[in-house]
Amino acid sequence: RAYTCSNSHSFTIYCTAESTRTMKIITFSSLAAFQLLFFPLTVVVDAFAPPKTKLAAVNPLLARTTTASGLGYEDLVVGDGNAPGSSDFVSVHYEGYLARNKKLIDSSRPKNDIRTDINKGKPLQFAFGRGKVIAGWEEGIKGMRVGGKRKLFVPSDLAYGETGSPDGVIRKGDDLIFDIELVSVNGSMDTAKGLLLGFQVALGLIAVNWIFSLLTGHELREYVNAAIH
Repeated sequence: RAYTCSNSHSFTIYCTAESTRTMKIITFSSLAAFQLLFFPLTVVVDAFAPPKTKLAAVNPLLARTTTASGLGYEDLVVGDGNAPGSSDFVSVHYEGYLARNKKLIDSSRPKNDIRTDINKGKPLQFAFGRGKVIAGWEEGIKGMRVGGKRKLFVPSDLAYGETGSPDGVIRKGDDLIFDIELVSVNGSMDTAKGLLLGFQVALGLIAVNWIFSLLTGHELREYVNAAIH
């Protein structure tokens, strides 16, 4: 059936199916023309736009922790070895810097190592928990494990305080930064003290036996053996 358009009033048009199809064709044609016109422009704009950057993932290891004493530290590498106890000898490699200008002031592996060949490049060894190093080290190394690396941010009152270092390199009130690597935990000081005590007891028995032999002409062990058997 054919449909035509007719005017019933001066401002009203009744559209037939024929006109509806014509409007669809016009609409699709307009959309196609719009796409052809603006798509090349979009490509050009994208070509000259600055590259999109992806935010770097935050490394949880580098989050700084600050203790109640004011010491700050960042775990660079978490070790999987032994953790030092309060009576252990520990070996560490380190680099120390002045916080005010990041100047290197000390290292266990200096470029011009003046130590003897047997000690060159060797880590520093000390008795942990015995006050042999600055307080910032004692607190900062606690909780590390062998193989771990930690950056310490040491306030002056946990380092050399208001006196500075004897050589004058570290001034009074200087804050310090250290890169610490825990190389090894070398055994308990309690074990060493036990061995020393045993050595002292042995020397004491030898001395008593010698004095007894001088006084009696017989060794003390002869009397002991006789008493036992």
